[in-house]
Amino acid sequence: EQEVEERMHVLATLLSPLYQSLAPEAFKNQTQFEREASECRLGFKPGRPFSGVTACIDFCAHSHRDLHNMNNGCTVVVSLTKHRTLAKPDDEQLHVLPLYVMDDTDEYGSKEGQEAKVKSGAVETLSKFPCEVRVRAVPLQPCRRHGKKRKEDEPDAVIGRKDPTTLHRNPCSMGSVDPRATPMSIDMASMLEGMEAQLQIAPEAPRSEPIGEVTDYIDNEECFKDSQMGGVAIALGHGSVLFECAKHELHSTTALRRPNRLHPTRISLVFYQHRNLNRAKHGWDEWEEKMRLRKLDV
Repeated sequence: EQEVEERMHVLATLLSPLYQSLAPEAFKNQTQFEREASECRLGFKPGRPFSGVTACIDFCAHSHRDLHNMNNGCTVVVSLTKHRTLAKPDDEQLHVLPLYVMDDTDEYGSKEGQEAKVKSGAVETLSKFPCEVRVRAVPLQPCRRHGKKRKEDEPDAVIGRKDPTTLHRNPCSMGSVDPRATPMSIDMASMLEGMEAQLQIAPEAPRSEPIGEVTDYIDNEECFKDSQMGGVAIALGHGSVLFECAKHELHSTTALRRPNRLHPTRISLVFYQHRNLNRAKHGWDEWEEKMRLRKLDV
């Protein structure tokens, strides 16, 4: 854990100058309380915008906003992928922006340029998205009840270790875009090369819930026929860095056909700043005062 922690500090240090150059105003907002909240920051040098990092390993996320992030800041996502070549992989995870549709012009305002991207495969318009339909033997509990204790007579849906299984959700993604490759510093590149070895999961596999037998295969074609259902998906390659206003932008990720936390297809490292981590000692003194006033019924 200590080694992983140190590498996260190093990566945060390398990301900060890139963040400052691309989004200076958001960077300034996230470093405003850096001195007061020095214990709540990642990195070794001044200019530390991040208070935490989340590692998502072959994780499929529904459409959501990161509401606990601070206002007027950015989330920075670093992708580590098993697939390293320029060819399209057999199984990949896409980062989806459901509320957008593809522009008919490229970044220079050229329709011909956008059409050239479609022909080359850099931009792909999907007409279907194959998924497996599974039926659970035991109904899945609603998320809001996961924290509550189950009744004794309720069947236990948790089983022991099994081989990795396939899980699919229905995305509303109309297109996938391969971002342009950008030059990467030698420090950043070497950092990413050694990152995966430090993020390996322990051999003991976690307990998982059965997801049922496959009962059908669907292509979700009806989603693509509905003009109101848009969506732009980005195919993030190994070592790519995505800057996103995740607190306000609705976003999600597609499911992999063969997710495996022991040998992941994609690890996304999400650097962010929590909205409340802007005081010394993680806000401990303010919390103590709040509890004191609560006891006094103030």
